[in-house]
Amino acid sequence: MKVYSVLFLLLFLSFYASGQKSKSQLEREKKENLKKITETNRILKQTKTRKRASIGQLTALKQQISGTEKLISSISKEIDMLSGEMDEIEMIAEAMQKDLENLKKEYALMVYTASKFHNNYNALYFIFSAQTFNQLFKRYNYLSQYSSERKEQVEQIEKVQETLLAEKERLKNKKQEKDLLLATQRKQNSSLKSLTEEKNKLIAELSSKESELNKEIEERKEIIKKLEKLIASVIESEIKKTSKGTASNKVTLTPETELLSSSFEGNKSKFFWPVASGFVSQKFGVQEHAVLKGVKIDNSGIDIQTNKGEEVRSIFDGIVEYVGFIPGFGNTIMIKHGEYFTVYSKLSKVSVEPEQKIKTKQVIGEVLTDNDGISEVHFEIWKNMVKLNPEVWLFDKK
Repeated sequence: MKVYSVLFLLLFLSFYASGQKSKSQLEREKKENLKKITETNRILKQTKTRKRASIGQLTALKQQISGTEKLISSISKEIDMLSGEMDEIEMIAEAMQKDLENLKKEYALMVYTASKFHNNYNALYFIFSAQTFNQLFKRYNYLSQYSSERKEQVEQIEKVQETLLAEKERLKNKKQEKDLLLATQRKQNSSLKSLTEEKNKLIAELSSKESELNKEIEERKEIIKKLEKLIASVIESEIKKTSKGTASNKVTLTPETELLSSSFEGNKSKFFWPVASGFVSQKFGVQEHAVLKGVKIDNSGIDIQTNKGEEVRSIFDGIVEYVGFIPGFGNTIMIKHGEYFTVYSKLSKVSVEPEQKIKTKQVIGEVLTDNDGISEVHFEIWKNMVKLNPEVWLFDKK
């Protein structure tokens, strides 16, 4: 029985250790989700400073709902894991309780047997009544060993009792932890319900403004066309300048710019975001409109919704290639990184100038906040004349 208990405990502890790793991952995931929810909630509140319903407000709401759903899922997994741990602890406690009862029975039998030799006379009589010296020696060793085993049995009982109490205390703590998580989950479920109701109400309100939304879509298309034309023109000019009259469709690199270009490419999926906080409000390429059914929007970059007054940063070392203003999109900055170009639009302020050398994470401007209270930066990445999906180049914040 003693061997069984030790093996059982070792097996449990190995499972528990592997469970702890998963639990720490879940706790980290939960903290990250809570951070994102807090961040998005701050952005969402800023979109509500204007009473007018907007797509930006809807986007922030959807982001908040997504974050809350992820948090609830993370909490549910943590609750399931705690339930499993509690079941395991209860199994251990039950096995140890049985071991304790068996140890006590064994000890009681030892005490009964020892009572037969309750005084020194009986013990001496038992030893010296031996027929041979060899038998006498064996009886002496038996009594010595028996006395030692009784002492060891008492120690074993005390150890099991101590460990059992510790397991019961651990079970109590796990129950409290689970109760706290359940309360948090109920709170988040309530929040999710409210957010969903708010989203549905906002969609209904925006759907009633179809003509206004269509007008905004057409205006954005025109702005995007102007921006693309401008970017293409700047890149073409750079290609001509570096190719020195030879026919080429890409920037001719020097050893220095080739190294920069190679380094840029090597950092794919690792780049810092152009803003410290925020979320992708409009993805790259053709996307369904958030409200209007059957309407698609083509985006040459990504839009990142963020906080009012947020600083905009260069994602990598480079040289400022262009600084200008586009009506409807505010200030625009292009930075050259060898044969790669990053574009930052929808800026209210700029703090750099053409030909200026830029370092990674250097502040280059400030995000623009529109009439609806939406603070959003438009970000693009080009390789020569080819548009790339910026989201796969930035590190994953999920």
